[in-house]
Amino acid sequence: MSSRYMEVVLKSDARFAKGFLEGYLAGTGKNFRFFINEEAGIEAESLSDKLKELVGLADLFQRIVIEEDFLTALQKDAAAALGLSGHPIQARKIRSGSFSVRIKEFSKESAAAIKQIVSGRPDGVAAEGWQEHETVNRNGRGVELYSPLHDYVYEAEGSFSGGIEAVADLRAQLVLHDAVKVGQIKLFYEE
Repeated sequence: MSSRYMEVVLKSDARFAKGFLEGYLAGTGKNFRFFINEEAGIEAESLSDKLKELVGLADLFQRIVIEEDFLTALQKDAAAALGLSGHPIQARKIRSGSFSVRIKEFSKESAAAIKQIVSGRPDGVAAEGWQEHETVNRNGRGVELYSPLHDYVYEAEGSFSGGIEAVADLRAQLVLHDAVKVGQIKLFYEE
């Protein structure tokens, strides 16, 4: 069964929050996951969050996606609760997440690697509006990388949605390829 995740807002520096959470896991030997929103490519949801990012106030408050059981363990541990500056300012249960993708690749080998990631995506991640197209132009053979004519072009676009852990993992794999342009993850919350 997949874990349930929550998005929490902590009054903390991103490096401190990440170091604290990683240190807690290392010290207790527990095996939970969390994502710092900025590092994982999770978008700011509200206008005020976007404004905070623009004017630099986002450094004072961190949005973190964390396993619900991890948050419960932290709240039960008095020393951990003090390290988190008390309780989270906000906590909401996450239902799912999604992100968009655009790909334009000129290498058959790189395109094959990208297709492998997409076809081997984690269980529970659905492709929506996925369209892909390959073009082979024999006249472009041997032409240099920066020319307007290529012998091979792989193009694809669409979006992926599902459980936040699986979606974040898929996005992290795709973002490693230069030809893949990924959007930020949009979170959907339980009511």
